[in-house]
Amino acid sequence: VSGRRNPRAFAVYCPELNEEFWGAKEAHEKYGVCVSSISQCISGKLGHAGKHPITGESLHWVKVLKE
Repeated sequence: VSGRRNPRAFAVYCPELNEEFWGAKEAHEKYGVCVSSISQCISGKLGHAGKHPITGESLHWVKVLKE
């Protein structure tokens, strides 16, 4: 089970892309950033994951907290 149907999945946001994704898998499918690297970035184990496709800037990822 993946995406919205996965009860453990959560939305992620990348400020450099100014884009929100429903889970790291969706970000991986669009930009090729490793799912586990995004997860490690969110948990604080990595400082960034992936590079901006145009500028080459490091990408940072945060968990989106829904109310």
